[in-house]
Amino acid sequence: MTDGLAWPGWAYGDTCLVYPGPRGPLESIRGQVFAESLQDMALLQTSGIAPDDKLLAPLADFDDYPKDEAWFDQARGKVLRRL
Repeated sequence: MTDGLAWPGWAYGDTCLVYPGPRGPLESIRGQVFAESLQDMALLQTSGIAPDDKLLAPLADFDDYPKDEAWFDQARGKVLRRL
């Protein structure tokens, strides 16, 4: 259950993509990352890269993936060159 009344039984941010701010809603980090992931997926689909492409092999494990920003920059460059 991830409703607000079940806290603390769910992880922080699980039910919130926006939070109240002093001048209106504030986007959560989770919301920002989700939006970026959709943009990455659209880029991969547009460039015709299949989920099993060797370029994406380092991303196959949720617990063991590249954490170096340079890897992501290089991979994005390779994807863009395929367009």
